[in-house]
Amino acid sequence: MNEEDVQQIIQSLTNSAGSNQEIAGKLQFMEMSVSSMADQLEEANRNLEILLYLIGAMIVLIAIGLAFLIFKKAKS
Repeated sequence: MNEEDVQQIIQSLTNSAGSNQEIAGKLQFMEMSVSSMADQLEEANRNLEILLYLIGAMIVLIAIGLAFLIFKKAKS
């Protein structure tokens, strides 16, 4: 093995290390993006849960109002 072969091996390893760092940076960015999306999905889930509770409360109030109207008509 001569000095030129050693230089080529060192250059190859340097390029590989740089490529690995670039891949690690991209993976870290992707992980941050996925984490952000997960947080947004959790918030959307909470908002939908609140919306369902509000719709349920509206249905109960409408049922009470209709029962009151039916009772009032039946009484008169």
